[in-house]
Amino acid sequence: MGGLRAHGHPLDLDYTRDREGYLAWARGIERLFNPYPIIEYSTDKHYLHDLESLGHRIVPTSFCDVGAEPVFPDSRFVVKPTVGAGSIDAEKYGHGEHQRARAHVRRLHASGRDAMIQPYVSSIDESGERALVFIDGDFSHAMTKAPCSTPTLTIATPSFAESRCRWRRPNRCRRLRRGGAR
Repeated sequence: MGGLRAHGHPLDLDYTRDREGYLAWARGIERLFNPYPIIEYSTDKHYLHDLESLGHRIVPTSFCDVGAEPVFPDSRFVVKPTVGAGSIDAEKYGHGEHQRARAHVRRLHASGRDAMIQPYVSSIDESGERALVFIDGDFSHAMTKAPCSTPTLTIATPSFAESRCRWRRPNRCRRLRRGGAR
């Protein structure tokens, strides 16, 4: 994309590759749809600590900030950067792969990124992941990211690692709209 810009922001810059650059750009915008503190807060998954402390259920997560030693579970698990999206720099490991996972954490740390470690949630293999979107505190819609094991359409963008998505038109029962299905 190179020279394309939107509101002074290069379209190929995203927070997963250059969080500080992205935040500097956002600070310079006079009026943002989301207030700057929300943008800053939501670009680093350390916010999961806060959600958990407020009583929300999260996938158990241990954070391994730069310089700290990782602690891995004895079952399958995932290592990923705390600043990330899609599956960029995320990897799944088996219980006997602690050495390989430790090397992954070292690579993240060497690039100045904190890591997070979570048990692998096997239901993702069967059903995918669901994202719920709220706008102004009201539920807007939901999306399901298809599991990689299903027939898929491959999508690659500058912001996300190659993703595989299964597209389907929702039937009337699957439609979620503000105010109910129509």
